[in-house]
Amino acid sequence: MQTAKQALSKFSAILILENLPETIPLLTTKIGWQDAEDMVDIRTRELGGGSSTIENDITRLMHRVEQYDLKLYNYAARLLQKCHGINI
Repeated sequence: MQTAKQALSKFSAILILENLPETIPLLTTKIGWQDAEDMVDIRTRELGGGSSTIENDITRLMHRVEQYDLKLYNYAARLLQKCHGINI
């Protein structure tokens, strides 16, 4: 985990999918990609509701299995806020 965090700390730009409209300008400012903002076409959709025991069990399993991914994601979000002032 520490190695992944160190590598992430060296990235020129960190993009978080849920906040792509706010983070995509970093491609322009940090690496000079002039057309970066033209590439963004965000459409969101609402997922159907309802929670079953099976869905809850799967969610718990995913959180356990993906705990390191989630930790690294949270670290990336903190870096984004610290380095670029963008809150997730």
